[in-house]
Amino acid sequence: MPNGLINKEVWNMSKIELSFNESVSPIEQEKTEMDSDNLKISRFPNLYQRDFGTIVDYIFVFFCAYLIAVKLLPQADDISVQFGIVLLALFLYDSVLTAYFCTLGQLLFRFRIRQRATLQRIPIHLSLVRSVLKLLLGGYSMIAIIFNRERRAVHDYATGSIAISPSDINDKDYNKYHTSQLRRGN
Repeated sequence: MPNGLINKEVWNMSKIELSFNESVSPIEQEKTEMDSDNLKISRFPNLYQRDFGTIVDYIFVFFCAYLIAVKLLPQADDISVQFGIVLLALFLYDSVLTAYFCTLGQLLFRFRIRQRATLQRIPIHLSLVRSVLKLLLGGYSMIAIIFNRERRAVHDYATGSIAISPSDINDKDYNKYHTSQLRRGN
């Protein structure tokens, strides 16, 4: 450290490398498990998982909304009606499925959205707020993921949510379902 002009925190920040893959970054080397109110989280999804999960969701929703707006509703010639259907579909798809199930992108890229404090499903009203922020901020919201250990986006901070691996899920219904599937041999 040159002449004590740079404090210890700034010096340590210069050693941080961005992590876009499955490996543990220098930020996480000290602590790979997060102890949040006595809840253990073993793995946080990386930027690629979150981005590609969102892209899969958007492509799926745009395809479905296109079929509805253009093919099934031919009387809706106005572009604003078709655009409104796409936005409504995207908004409802993300909000409802995140609150009650998981989206196609979350399923394929193996992460789930939960409340940070309890690891339970986020309520629908917070899921709606999360979806609005996610749509308004777009990719800018995801930049925060590479700068924090919990890999939370701006919309996650605003709603108190966190993205976690399915193995860390603490939902009673989820655990009951998978326990019954294991007993059946599925």
